[in-house]
Amino acid sequence: MLKTVAITSGSGGSNGTVTQVGGTGTVNGITLTGNVTSSGNLTLGGTLGSIANSQLTNSAVTIGNTSVSLGSTVTNIGNLTLANVTITSGSVPAANVTGLGTMATQNANAVVITGGNATLTTITANNHVATANITTTANLGSYSYGTLGYSDVNIFASYAANLTSYAQVVLQNANNGATASVDFVVSNDQGSSSANYGDFGINSSGFSGTGNFNKAGAVYLYAASTDISIGTWSANAIHFIAGGNTNADAMTVNANNTVTIATLAQSTSSTATFATSSLPLVPAGYIIVNNNGTNVKIPYYAV
Repeated sequence: MLKTVAITSGSGGSNGTVTQVGGTGTVNGITLTGNVTSSGNLTLGGTLGSIANSQLTNSAVTIGNTSVSLGSTVTNIGNLTLANVTITSGSVPAANVTGLGTMATQNANAVVITGGNATLTTITANNHVATANITTTANLGSYSYGTLGYSDVNIFASYAANLTSYAQVVLQNANNGATASVDFVVSNDQGSSSANYGDFGINSSGFSGTGNFNKAGAVYLYAASTDISIGTWSANAIHFIAGGNTNADAMTVNANNTVTIATLAQSTSSTATFATSSLPLVPAGYIIVNNNGTNVKIPYYAV
């Protein structure tokens, strides 16, 4: 049975009725306020005001230069082509918006979708800008993967997974140039590209420069313009290990803030001088070391 709906004129249109659109139909400059069923192709253009409480079924729909308010049900639209359109979902239940085929913009015109949620498989865009209020307590960030197992405030991004192996966020610079690196940078209120920031990164295999921070392939952690603090926030130790994770600590900063050094690199000399060619009775000075709460002096000589 064909449906007949009321038409309220838009820009220059006339009041009247329209029946079910079969095949290809064009409706310009009007507002559709009833139930519109299209089993063919429906083109909406001009200054169309809205499609309220309408049902679009198995149709290819083209909408241009208008503001569209989707009503109760939108089902199985094959191809939806938009040009300079603002879509407001209104009170459409998410379960009632189904079966959208291809949603495209023509000639790089702007499309704004407000309200509701969109579930997409892949998004490709020049920029992704989040506007969520991150000061509220949440277990998701403005950008999220999975759901955190706890809540906090001021979360820009959150990533959570439940795996039997490791989960990772990867940064890579595939360039092997002499100045190429990849860095994770944090900065404060005085931060700039040259001051007041912290940097954790790795140099390329072809990096060239002077000093340990500029070695090819070197991983580095440094602070620019500020002190750097490395430690634990509780009664736990800091372990320095070289050569592999099965090696013993080369040096340990213990939980009580004492330091244990496994082996000191040393060399020997057959002569020592202090104003004379023989070992003097008075050393050049002393190295003071706290040995389990007692300061001890270790004499040294110029060699």
